[in-house]
Amino acid sequence: VYTPAVGTTLSTAGNTNLSVTYTPTDTTNYSNATAQQTISVTTTTLIEQTLTFNPPSTKTYGDVPFSVSATSNSNLPVVISVVSGPATISGGTVTLTGAGTVLLRATQSGDATRAPATLDKSITVAKGTPTITWSQPAPVLVGAALSGAQLNATAVPSGGSFVYTPAAGTTLSSVGTTNLSVTYAPTDTTNYNNATAQQTLSVLDSASASGPFAKVTTWPSRYTAAEGQITVAVEFNFATPTSVP
Repeated sequence: VYTPAVGTTLSTAGNTNLSVTYTPTDTTNYSNATAQQTISVTTTTLIEQTLTFNPPSTKTYGDVPFSVSATSNSNLPVVISVVSGPATISGGTVTLTGAGTVLLRATQSGDATRAPATLDKSITVAKGTPTITWSQPAPVLVGAALSGAQLNATAVPSGGSFVYTPAAGTTLSSVGTTNLSVTYAPTDTTNYNNATAQQTLSVLDSASASGPFAKVTTWPSRYTAAEGQITVAVEFNFATPTSVP
């Protein structure tokens, strides 16, 4: 019978006393016997590792995938994983899947002489901003009403709503340049902010309009080359533009 018994964990460094009592089968001719021994318990201190891991601290949803890497002063390989948040990682390349906080972890599992090491870093991913495309509309005559011909912006991602200023149906009562603006509200408000865009529209006076909007309504009864030029009466019609013949 051993003391301490088999299976006892030696949790204290130093010398541990061991003892044994032996009971023979021939108790008629033999007494029990005892013996003692000591065992030296030593501790092995693993070498601590220092990890270097510096991913970007901020990103914006919609940014292209980016590479991350980490090293250890032991030169042992370091593995990076996504602990939580809207991102995936493959082969050291992080792909953002939404806005929020991404927690990345660099891990080195250690070996016979080096202790395991981990280092966490977070990335704050801001909401993305939709991209609005809005071409400058063609000029219109004073008195015209704004419509989808002018208020025709598109956005990526699609599916949201547009609010124009001035709104559709507004009568353009002043000659000159009218400033137009639009606010786009995406359906995915978790990952995208609203976006705005501006455009300008030229509003022309019918008396000064020219170009393809002129339609000739009265021609002279006679014309000869010797006259050099002719004078015609014209009207301007933006609804059904025709070229001057």
